[in-house]
Amino acid sequence: MSGDILDECFRQFRSSAFRLETLPAYAVSGEVDRIEAWRDGRVRPERSVRTSEYLREVAANVLAGRERMRVRILDHPLSEYCRYQMAGYIESAAAGEQTRIVVRNDGSDQSIPDLDSVVNDFWFFDMGGEEERAVLLEYDVTGAFISARLAAGSDLASCGRLWALAYEHSVHLNEYLVSAGLVTSIA
Repeated sequence: MSGDILDECFRQFRSSAFRLETLPAYAVSGEVDRIEAWRDGRVRPERSVRTSEYLREVAANVLAGRERMRVRILDHPLSEYCRYQMAGYIESAAAGEQTRIVVRNDGSDQSIPDLDSVVNDFWFFDMGGEEERAVLLEYDVTGAFISARLAAGSDLASCGRLWALAYEHSVHLNEYLVSAGLVTSIA
């Protein structure tokens, strides 16, 4: 199954679209210029509801009362891509998407062992409702998207448990950015 099932779920969801992200990096062709600018300390190309179809969709969903949220599972030290990604989350927040962060492994006794083996991304739509669905996402070793498939049975239940566990241990993006020293304050 391709990304078509994901497109269908985004068209049909009624109350919530939740994303669990787990990889240390994603290979997204449209990000190359932005990553290079970030790496070089230059101003990145604008990413806003004006320039991004994704952010326009997020804003429209939120204005219509549909929740958009992601929980990002991280390991410390952060990969370069994860450090870059934090700025993108701030842009997504401006469109209304909530981002929460959970540190799976920081090298201390505070690690969350139940999340150690979580390496699969998914979107969960309308969680807890009659029409709940989850879409499992498959990536290659470089982080390039390969395919998406609808979760059923035990896979669907597993997505619900993993989401709840990750959410329970997560903190709001702003709290993470300050506690990790990535920013000193949030305006």
